[in-house]
Parts: sequence; structure tokens; C-alpha cells
Amino acid sequence: MDDSLFGSKLLYNQVSILEKFYENGNENKDKFSVLVTSQGSKIINDDYVFIGPNDENSLNKQINLVLNNPPSKGNISFYPITYQIAATGIFDNLLNGNIILIINSYIDNVTETSHILSYIRNSGVNIMAIAFGEAFLEDALSLVGSFDKIYRFNLTDSTNYSKVVKWIHDNSCSPVQSLTSIEEMTTTRSSISCPEHINIVVDASSDILTLNQFNVQISLIKKSFKSLIKDYTKISLSSYSELVNMFQFGLFKNYEDFDSALSFISQTPNSKLSSDLSSLVYNEQIVDKVTTYIFVSQNNNNEFETSHLSLLDLKNKGPLNIIAYKNNNINLNISLLEPTNSIEWDFNENNEKDVIEFFISTFLC
Repeated sequence: MDDSLFGSKLLYNQVSILEKFYENGNENKDKFSVLVTSQGSKIINDDYVFIGPNDENSLNKQINLVLNNPPSKGNISFYPITYQIAATGIFDNLLNGNIILIINSYIDNVTETSHILSYIRNSGVNIMAIAFGEAFLEDALSLVGSFDKIYRFNLTDSTNYSKVVKWIHDNSCSPVQSLTSIEEMTTTRSSISCPEHINIVVDASSDILTLNQFNVQISLIKKSFKSLIKDYTKISLSSYSELVNMFQFGLFKNYEDFDSALSFISQTPNSKLSSDLSSLVYNEQIVDKVTTYIFVSQNNNNEFETSHLSLLDLKNKGPLNIIAYKNNNINLNISLLEPTNSIEWDFNENNEKDVIEFFISTFLC
């Protein structure tokens, strides 16, 4: 469990998932055992004692150890716990071992932890994650290695506890598949190599775009780039609203990963384009050539001006292509962004042809 300074705010929600899962297992008379661990101010592991069915007293003991542990003073790392799990070999004699990481904050030491989890996974243990927010999906993906091993928990859905319990059951009871480690994933290259990296920046603000227009944007990206992209390890995907979501180069290994990431993105109010672009520039310092596509739906001169230096950095590495919202009631002025190429679009699926041709004509791979 995530008992970081931020993650601890939803610690009781994390515990509720465990309790619902345990209760459901008892009702179904499943053969299972659970072990509760957490990382807060210290590691809670109860000496790695597994609890079998119908033993609520022992389960409550482990839960109370978690709840009584003060949260960390900042972010946490799952590295100490996963290292201990690997070192003690607690899954060695289990036929169907599963590790579920509950993530409600940014995680430290992700690369080091992913290597340990890869080692554990290669020994036959199933690794899954439950993410309490889109902002934490990138860390979750790095740790578990596949989008189908991540459950996105929605606090506003009253049925979500039953849904996540079913998801855990379905994924933990299925045969464990061998997954490619993160290290292997980031070094794999397709037989047709693209000379440049590609940034795709999605406008996820609900201030201007309706939900239907937003979904049309996502659908267009899926359809258009599927036939263009040959090497998904060279694709970065990000979205901006009041939240910024970032999927860096190397995280995607195929179209299915790319498609899943797009499906995870959802709308929220406001627009923080400058934060998205500054993150792109920071994360891509070692990349020499990048082509960037940015969807923009609203005028925000302050954001445009704040983005100026980031845009210059991106243009120094390659073309800056803008897809701007076309609306008779809004005069969208993107001149401050100084794009290399641009096109206007009303985010209507009936008018996609010109945008698809724009992608094809500007795609340098």
C-alpha cells in the first residue's frame, strides 16, 4: 500500500479494496492467502506472514499495523519491499503468486524497482497495479510492464470496489504470462527504424471541447498514427488540462500499448500547456531529433507566452505541428506558438480527411 505523504490521504480507500477482496474470497470459498505490506515512515510487512481464508483477526492485525504507521514525509519507493520479497523468496513455494501495487502518488526509484519486479515476474509471479489517478499511470506502467496489468480506480464510481475486486480475481486467477521487462522493452527496435522521435500532445481540457469532440480527437489519433508509426518505442504521448499526463519514450512497445494509453486519458477543466511542454523538454534532453504534434482548442496568451522557451527548444529539434480548433465563435490565434506547420479543425469526425492528410504530409518517418 502507498503510505506516502500524498498517498496516505486515501489509505482507508486502499484498505477497503483489500477488505472487499478478502470478503469476496470468503463468500466464494476461494482458496487464497493474503499478505498486507506498506511503505510509509517505515516498512510494514508482519514478517511476511500470509493469512488464509476466514481469519479476519489476523487480517485486521496486519491492517492496523498499516494504519498505525505514520506516513512518509514525502514520496515513497517500493524498492525496499520488492527487494525483500525477492531476497526472502516468499513466493518460491506458491503455485499462483500475485503482487498488487496500490499507487496514489509519484513513486521514487522506479527504474531500480522495475528491475527487481522484472526478476520476480520472471520467476512466475504476476505483477499488477491499481492507480488512483491518471497522473500515476506512467509510474504504474514502468513498474508492471503492461497496461492490461493496471486498474484505474475511479473514486466517483460507487461500484468501483466491486469492479476492482472482480478485476483482481480475473487477473490473479488466470495463468501468469511471461512479460517483457522494462529494460528489454526500452531497447527493442522494429525492423523498420524511424530516424526521429515523435511527440503527440493531446488537448484534454473540458473548457472548450465537448466530450464528443474530445473523443473524436482521441479516435483520430488512434486511426491516423496506426498506419504511420513503425517503432512505438520512439513515441511519447502526453495530455494537458489542469493535469499533465506523460508517457515517455520507451514505454510503448506496440500499438496496443499506445491505444491503451490514449484510452486512459480523460477530460478535466483548465489548460496547462506550458507545464506539458516544459516536461517534454526536460524528459527529452538526450534526444536529438523530435517531431511534435500539439492539439490546441483555446486561446490562452499567458500559457502561450510561458511556453515560448519550451517551444523554441522543441523547434530546434524538429518541426512543430499544431492542430488548432476551428470555431466560428472563437478566433484562435496560435501565432504566439510559431508553428512550423498548422491546420484548423472543428474536431468533427465528418471533417477528418484534411487532418489525416496533414499528418501524412508532415510525418517525417
